[in-house]
Amino acid sequence: LRALIENTSIRFSLQMISMHVAFDLAEQDERLPSIILFNAFLAGFASILSTIILIPSIQNCILMAWATLSINIGVIALLSICRTRLDIISAIILLLSIGYSVDFSSHLL
Repeated sequence: LRALIENTSIRFSLQMISMHVAFDLAEQDERLPSIILFNAFLAGFASILSTIILIPSIQNCILMAWATLSINIGVIALLSICRTRLDIISAIILLLSIGYSVDFSSHLL
């Protein structure tokens, strides 16, 4: 729709503006995978770094990183089995699962 309006405005020398609520959502959906990937790595790195600083045993740090990784792989697998689209809600679920897995792992260790 935007390309049609741009072509029409160039062709007839008019300034046309189109606006719809779904335009912003479509732009968010295009950028969402890269943003989710960056935020997931950042949250995972921060949780592993804080684990290394606060837990003196390297074996416990490795176990906690493994527990965090396996829980998040399980969440991603469940979302893909249910054929959930990658939207803002599933992004929140993925990022919250990192926090819950760190919390769960820290109580176990």
